[in-house]
Amino acid sequence: MLVSIYFPFSDFRSLLLPDFQRLKYPNWPSPDMRTYHVRGIGSVRRRRKSGFEGWVGEDQIAIGGAAIAILLSKNKYITAPRVRLVRKACYFDGLVNGRIEFLFSVDGITSSREAAIEIVTDMLNIRAKVSRYCYDGELRNLAPTIGMLWSASTVKHGDLPHADLVKCGRPICVVESDYILQGRFGPRTDISALPPHYPNIELSILSGKPSTELLLIWPRARVFPSRMTREHSRALRTYTLRLLQNVEALSMLLNMLPQDPNDATQNVFNEYTRQINRSRLRVENYSSEKTINYCYSTFSRIFPGRTESVRSKLISSKIRPSIAKKLLQLLDFFDSSNFTVMGDFNLEKNMAGKFEDITISGSQGITFGDNSPLSMTNTQNQQTHSEALASALDELAKIVSSQTNKADQAVETSLLEAAARKAKEGDEAGAAELLKKSASWVLELGKSAGSAVLTAFLKSHLGV
Repeated sequence: MLVSIYFPFSDFRSLLLPDFQRLKYPNWPSPDMRTYHVRGIGSVRRRRKSGFEGWVGEDQIAIGGAAIAILLSKNKYITAPRVRLVRKACYFDGLVNGRIEFLFSVDGITSSREAAIEIVTDMLNIRAKVSRYCYDGELRNLAPTIGMLWSASTVKHGDLPHADLVKCGRPICVVESDYILQGRFGPRTDISALPPHYPNIELSILSGKPSTELLLIWPRARVFPSRMTREHSRALRTYTLRLLQNVEALSMLLNMLPQDPNDATQNVFNEYTRQINRSRLRVENYSSEKTINYCYSTFSRIFPGRTESVRSKLISSKIRPSIAKKLLQLLDFFDSSNFTVMGDFNLEKNMAGKFEDITISGSQGITFGDNSPLSMTNTQNQQTHSEALASALDELAKIVSSQTNKADQAVETSLLEAAARKAKEGDEAGAAELLKKSASWVLELGKSAGSAVLTAFLKSHLGV
């Protein structure tokens, strides 16, 4: 079993500071020499396995992580048969996003979700040391130190590192198992449409301070997985991680959007929307709808209730029309993901504590997958969504009331006003029942003239 613990970071210094320049070498994402060295992190080397098609770089990473010591031999938490640190590495895409990763090999047969989750929880408690910044504590709390390490390693000695503009949040964990993981919810059952060598994926949120996401990936077939299965597991892990990180970075950048964004910012928007779309299409191949929706719900988790204001800001900004169109489409995906999580996800307040106030029951956290009955909702987000839906229905009622050429205009207006009241009370099912009585011309008008919230609601509840 392979366990990967990633510490993703987003470096906004080159976008927010007009005169800032990172060190020229190594030239990320594709260093052209094998002798380059990232101060305090390690030497740039070529990966044993190349990056994926359509990827930005990733063929070369900084191997070593000499500044970060992982004290496995002195860890009292490890209960697995044998844990070995395989690799410490750093990668940066040359734009905004990078990560420091730790890859562990765990010997022994693990065939249950609970055992895999317990192993990862123990590994997050491994003792780590970064002498340069006087850090000596659990691995799970290393993120702020990694942000400082990256910011100082990419500027000249004596220059201000501006570590506050390098956003490094919680770790993200991935388990790739060679054996089928069973547990509370049983194995995934709806797999008939998938090829036999495709893996399963399930996303868990582990409790702790801070809480963190865990991707569990395991084979479908009840035989030892083939090389092809492992390659698909690697692809699923990489594209899901990149989808989540790119949406988070784009969410933060959208929230900071100036009226007249510079070319560098617009280029990041253009590239990340392309990468997000590519990652989504690749992850969709594995029937991982809930995982995709979780990734797309990032903006509403971080900035609840801000979608419409960002949409207005985009429309009025001087951003290039082609990029604005792609970003507006992305905001529509955010709205239609219809997936929220309890807790305070405001990265502006405390990046390292993104999941700090999340409400999680049980010692192992919450798990959701294709066969899981659990769901997570944010009361504040739900209230904001209901208010936005009620407002959209009220607006539609005003539009319908102005259609004097329709004989049933008054009746349809009354239905919409009643649906708006139901939505404001939080009774979206009741609002949907009322809308089912509406005439087809009203629903078509709502689809074409309504907001993204109303459009998503009509599609979800009425199939319009």
